[in-house]
Amino acid sequence: MELNNQTDPQWLIDVGKEDKEVGVFAISDVESPEFGAAKIV
Repeated sequence: MELNNQTDPQWLIDVGKEDKEVGVFAISDVESPEFGAAKIV
């Protein structure tokens, strides 16, 4: 299974044009039974 490492547009819904920089971090969700699950910070 190949993991897709792209930013989901829903994660950026509250980001406006005036925001200069945005960082979205996805870390492994070890509590999820789903392979490749991540927590978004």
